[in-house]
Amino acid sequence: MPRLLYICRGIIIFEGVMMTLHELKMPFQKLYNTVDDTYKELSSEELVELLDDENYTNVKNQIFSILIYRSWQALVNIFYKQQNTSLTEEECYDIFLEAFYYVTSTKPWKKAGNSLNNDKDAFIKAMMQCTSSRKINHIIAQHRQKRILNCN
Repeated sequence: MPRLLYICRGIIIFEGVMMTLHELKMPFQKLYNTVDDTYKELSSEELVELLDDENYTNVKNQIFSILIYRSWQALVNIFYKQQNTSLTEEECYDIFLEAFYYVTSTKPWKKAGNSLNNDKDAFIKAMMQCTSSRKINHIIAQHRQKRILNCN
């Protein structure tokens, strides 16, 4: 029986259980398929705005699943476009979730002067950029940690 490692914002991770990207996507895909079509028709930016609305607290999980499902390609990109790195699927998934929560909280497309301002694909573009930046930072941190361990 695998031991529960941690729960990160509702996402359950078990120790010693390696999950593929497809297995990680399945809960979001199942929830996405049950969501009302009125939410699926909204743009990603409109859905992010609904997350802050007090009237939509009962459908936040569904909105999260729609947004994660729509931006899943960002996770696929950082895993399959690795150059000289050995990130696991779960590490890429963690990086993706960090980027997701950062983008949904900061909403970079709303800032004046930002190139994503008034872009219909702003959320997806922000997710792509943020995941790739966070992947680079993660790799740099890994290398730094290796150097520190090797010096001691």
